[in-house]
This record gives sequence, structure tokens and C-alpha cells, in this order.
Amino acid sequence: MSELATKTDEVDWEALGFLRVAAVTPELTLGDVKANVRHLERAAKSLGAQGCRLLVFPELCLTGYSCADLFHQSALQEAALKGLAALAVATADLPAVLVVGLPLAHESRLYNVAAVLCAGKVLGFVPKSFLPNSEEFYERRWFAPASTLTNESIQLGGSRVPFGTDLVFKATDRFGQSECEQ
Repeated sequence: MSELATKTDEVDWEALGFLRVAAVTPELTLGDVKANVRHLERAAKSLGAQGCRLLVFPELCLTGYSCADLFHQSALQEAALKGLAALAVATADLPAVLVVGLPLAHESRLYNVAAVLCAGKVLGFVPKSFLPNSEEFYERRWFAPASTLTNESIQLGGSRVPFGTDLVFKATDRFGQSECEQ
């Protein structure tokens, strides 16, 4: 190696303002939220130990993407919310932000959302805006687009959680200690 080159593991990237991001493709089991949470937790802990500070998981990863009309079953929706809470608790000690997908019922509509998690909390929900509806995609059959939102927050547990497409997640000195601003 030349004098000008440096191995990447010899650089403190976080001190330079960089962070390691992972786009994660975990094993998923269609409709089995508990199994999917285990897979996501395992991946998050492994990648967190490797220095990843932002972990982005697939759309609808808590349930699987192709549940079709099962998305409208309250049992699946409730399992997804319980799975989200379990994942938040299981990854609370990670210095990382996780983005995971799930179906979320709100005001008589169902949304395909990305939930942002950090430090054991759900920081916000971002609904999908553009829903494909051609060939093998029938998302408009199951989900409402973000434009139909009438509320900027949702009751989750004992607190209000921001819900919308215009959320900003502010990082502090450690990216894993994030706060949400509206």
C-alpha cells in the first residue's frame, strides 16, 4: 500500500462526520411477524456491531410484501404493531437508527409505512406516497396513499408519534441518539 492510501478500518469515519449505512435484505417469512422480527433483530445486532449506524430494511418487512388481501386482517395489523414494539425494545441498546416497513391502520385507512426506530422508541411513521397499480402490483387495492392523511400524528401506546411525509429526524453527536422534529 502506498503512503497516500489508508485502510478503511484505520480511519475513524464517525469522527469525520461519516456514518456507515446498511441496506438490509433479511430472510423473511410471509405473514409470520414473530419470525421476521427475529430475523431483523439478528441482522440489526450483527450490523450494529460492525459499526452501521443507519439500517434500512425492506418495505413491509415485518409482514412480508405479498400478503395481498391479508393486509386487511386486523390480526396481521396488530401482529405488525406488536412486532414493531418488540423490535424497538430488542434493539434499544444499539447506537443505530432502524427503518422498517409495515402496514399501519389509521382513521379507517391502511397505509404502507416506514417506521423509524431508535433507542427503543418509534420516532415516526412515513407513509408511501406513490402506490403502483399495474401488472403484478395492486397496492392501491390494499393501501391508501400518503395524500389521504388528515392527521399529523398517531396514538401509539401512551404517546403521540409523528406520521407524515415531511418528517425530519435530527441526529445528535451519536447518530443513534436521534430525536424527531416536525
